[in-house]
Amino acid sequence: MCLHAEVIDQGGNAVTLQEVIRLLMLDYARQQFLHGMHDYGIKILEWSHNVSGD
Repeated sequence: MCLHAEVIDQGGNAVTLQEVIRLLMLDYARQQFLHGMHDYGIKILEWSHNVSGD
């Protein structure tokens, strides 16, 4: 994967590589969080289903 040291955003401003990496990491963290919340919700549903004595 090749990243240029300077990326131009939609506004035409130069964005540093550090900023690009920071944004990518934030997006990755957000996706991991949402994925984790999804799994957590499924576990709660399974647990509540089992507790109801079905």
